[in-house]
Amino acid sequence: MPSKVKDQYVNLVTQRVVLSAPNTLTFQRINFGTNLFDKYGLVIHRLEYDVGRTTMDELVADTDVLQMGLCTSDELTAVQIEDPDCIDACNILAVADGVAANFTLIQLPISRDFCDFPGKGIIVSPSGIYFGVDSAGFVGVADCVIRVYFTLVALKDSEFIELLQTRRGFS
Repeated sequence: MPSKVKDQYVNLVTQRVVLSAPNTLTFQRINFGTNLFDKYGLVIHRLEYDVGRTTMDELVADTDVLQMGLCTSDELTAVQIEDPDCIDACNILAVADGVAANFTLIQLPISRDFCDFPGKGIIVSPSGIYFGVDSAGFVGVADCVIRVYFTLVALKDSEFIELLQTRRGFS
């Protein structure tokens, strides 16, 4: 689909979301330095989700969950992979392993690598990309970070229209 490559090297953008209140879905728009009329495709090569120790300490019961995701809308009611406006989602949950002395080590950041896909990534429109975070069972607010590794590709008019039609969750 891409007509020519704009970027020679991978770019990186980092976005942080602190929930507005505990267990409240919160979105933050990610700016990739383009506008809708530029007709670029955003090729996402890799995502890294990271949370701090204070946020991880909120996961204490089987009902506690932290949901994070990259979305094409900030009007979702949940960050769930089955939603067509959710590009990628990551859930971290508490699992009781038995007695309190048992624990599991979690390696952060949690990475999603799309470089083995055709085109070396997932292509989306760079306009209207959001990092969404939600929690359940938290007493405090979650503080999360996403790192997006990407390149921009110039698209022909017809390619750009096709991209908008295929990646948006029209209902």
